[in-house]
Formats: sequence, C-alpha cells, structure tokens
Amino acid sequence: MRYLQSKKGCEMNYTKGEWEIKGQDIISKDVENGYICTWSGSKADAHLIASAPELLEACKDIVQAYDVKMGAKAVNLRIEVMRDVINKAGGK
Repeated sequence: MRYLQSKKGCEMNYTKGEWEIKGQDIISKDVENGYICTWSGSKADAHLIASAPELLEACKDIVQAYDVKMGAKAVNLRIEVMRDVINKAGGK
C-alpha cells in the first residue's frame, strides 16, 4: 500500500491499531496500555475520534485503488468498507 505523505514527505504518526471507547477513555486495543485520551465531550464526538485510524486506512485504500486503476469490483469493495467505517464513526 502506498502511504499518503505531505509535500515535505512527513509520515503520519499516531497510535496504531483499532481504537475503542471505554467509559470516558479512548484506547488502542492493539497497544499495551494503549491510552489515547480522556474525552469529556459528546458520545458522538468520541465515536468519531475512536474511528479515526480506520477512517484514515479506508481513505488510503480507496485512493490507492483509484491511483492504480483497479477494476470496479475492487473499488466497490473498498467503498463498502468505507461505508461501514463511516457508520461506525457515526455511532451506528
């Protein structure tokens, strides 16, 4: 997979893995002591923040599919993944 980079070539650094909400904390399920932050805002905002890594990966996948001119079936599969992640970000 080709990773998106800024014009200066900087890689994005963030805690990898799937994030989830535990009480008021957002944690990474894939990292020991994977504390990300404590969230005191709305539950809807917490879902959006916790979905950020999956949203980023889904965006990268769809851009890659477009860039390498994958067929419609491959693009459609990625769009379905994108829909699922968008629903998760929306708390569904």
